[in-house]
Amino acid sequence: MRGIHMEEQVKQTTTTADLKSQATQKMDRRLQNRDKDWRVALRWFGNHVVSQILCLIILATFVTLTGNAVIQVLLLFLMFVVYFMLMGSQSWQLGNRDANKVKFGHKQEDLARGFRVGFYMSIPLWLFGVALLLAKAELLPNFYALYKILNSYALVFINLIDRTFFGVDSAYLTVDSWPTIIAVFLLNVLPMLICGLHYILGYRDIVWMDKLIYKKKK
Repeated sequence: MRGIHMEEQVKQTTTTADLKSQATQKMDRRLQNRDKDWRVALRWFGNHVVSQILCLIILATFVTLTGNAVIQVLLLFLMFVVYFMLMGSQSWQLGNRDANKVKFGHKQEDLARGFRVGFYMSIPLWLFGVALLLAKAELLPNFYALYKILNSYALVFINLIDRTFFGVDSAYLTVDSWPTIIAVFLLNVLPMLICGLHYILGYRDIVWMDKLIYKKKK
């Protein structure tokens, strides 16, 4: 009887261990799926959308002062800071997590990952930019004002490039040259660069704000 009881205990222990192992494997699979590049890109694009909304709120708050050159420069700086913080923080965290995985042998080093995921995240932006070029060629209706609004983090900078005022009335592609529109189109590379560089900083465990503050103190 005692032997049978011991055998049952061993079976229960084995069953419990198997269940724990299966649960761990399921969790690992979920984490691996969640960590796939395209899933990460979708989350980053969500952050991109949130940053655009925040920048629009900032613009709406100071819209009556946008005629002032100093205010425009301050707005430009503020919106880029907001965008850098939202987009850079998530890519920095990913790089930092990947560094730990590489350290413990769970992942191979891939410093280009931030740029790659940033590119995937930017695909809708590039497609929208191509549509802008087609609109400039008069193959699509003019939607320059909408393009600016949906790229609100760079709206002030775009206006500085094309020398137009805020508002729909002055946002016509016909008044801008091809080099100007191409320069606006190439701004789409910025999100990818931000994500890629911050990923590397996170991988190296470098916080650039801390570096700046430390240098100032020295």
